[in-house]
Amino acid sequence: MIKALLDHDVTGFQQLLAGAIESIGWREYELIEFTTLVEVGLAQDTSDREIWRWCQLNGYLLVTANRNQKDP
Repeated sequence: MIKALLDHDVTGFQQLLAGAIESIGWREYELIEFTTLVEVGLAQDTSDREIWRWCQLNGYLLVTANRNQKDP
């Protein structure tokens, strides 16, 4: 199963994304699970770098819409 962490800027889409998976009949296959920062114990103001590291350490796919590539 793919574990996807929704960054704070896309958290509101959790139900929409899960609904899309369900509407095409894939829910029964348990292919992907959408989780928010709060659900995994990370604060909304956690730095991008910390969130990325957390995802790497815990095997999560990061879903975000605000990457600006300003950080080295």
